[in-house]
Amino acid sequence: INRDLNARGRTGQKRLSVGIVFGDTPRDREEIADGGYYQGDLVRGNWRRNGDYHELPYFRNESDDPVLFRMNRGHGEIRSTEDGWDDGGWVLNRFRPSRKRIREDPPDVLIITTEMLHKWLMRPDYAEFFGVGSSFTPPRALVLDEIHLYDTTHGAQIGMLVRRLRHRLREAMREDDEDEWEEPLCIGMSATIGDPPRFWGELSGYDTHDVVDLSPSEEDRSLQTGRERLL
Repeated sequence: INRDLNARGRTGQKRLSVGIVFGDTPRDREEIADGGYYQGDLVRGNWRRNGDYHELPYFRNESDDPVLFRMNRGHGEIRSTEDGWDDGGWVLNRFRPSRKRIREDPPDVLIITTEMLHKWLMRPDYAEFFGVGSSFTPPRALVLDEIHLYDTTHGAQIGMLVRRLRHRLREAMREDDEDEWEEPLCIGMSATIGDPPRFWGELSGYDTHDVVDLSPSEEDRSLQTGRERLL
């Protein structure tokens, strides 16, 4: 999307930004290079150096080579290869690399584990991140992948987490008189559930009648290869 906006010369439109929060996500920029330690043990950061870049520790590119990170003109940038678009790779130049950066300037898309989301919801100093007394818009959508894995006790815990997040975001939206949203959009994804509306309704706390089942058509299922099939 960002590449398309650049190609069209739409300088006035904001480019999408992305952040990732796992347990080992650095607290700040310094921990990216130096690492964060607890009782002498490395617990965060200390990303491997690779020329002018650091290697992103979360995933690798299509060739199983490291994805590269650097600061570029004040913004975080990640690229699948050193040459990016020029050799068939990709570049994202609005990446939030640390918890501090994500908290101060929330990205448009945040990839976060349920464990870290639970911790942030419990911390008063992260209330603004969820739109409570904040100067920026609260998150408007929640997407959970592979929801069929959320069963038994773990599923009950995730269900309560989704309900707490919905309540927090709903209250933040309704406090903002200029925000037309009154309820966050919650999406659950899975390819192996027999009755998706019932399962997602029970997990998320929505009434089954309020859940819309979006399934691929027969034409979609006929695609055998390519990016369209993956989508």
